[in-house]
Amino acid sequence: MNNNNQTTSATDRTRGILLVIAALSLAAFSGAIMKLLGEQISAFQVTWFRFAGMSLMLFPYLVHRYGVAGLRPARPLVQLVRGLTMAGGTGRSAKGTARDGSKARTRTNGSGSAK
Repeated sequence: MNNNNQTTSATDRTRGILLVIAALSLAAFSGAIMKLLGEQISAFQVTWFRFAGMSLMLFPYLVHRYGVAGLRPARPLVQLVRGLTMAGGTGRSAKGTARDGSKARTRTNGSGSAK
């Protein structure tokens, strides 16, 4: 029996654990920021900032890993539809989050008592 899984070093496992922790932290932070921003700016702007921030974070990695040619998708139409549906879903989520927050603010005056 070949045990290729046991050849993983401790540093690789530690790196993997740290990457998962970082990714989950970023996801939680992103959701919290989206809720805060959704109360102050439009859902379209929240969506734009979210996608722009992720693009800025991923761009250096993609260019380093795959070169500039890696930025060109094999099936551009499929990627366009995918991007538009992701943007639409994120925008609807941001709009719903902002609407829920505004409903909560109108029910109370900030101190917990009803207006």
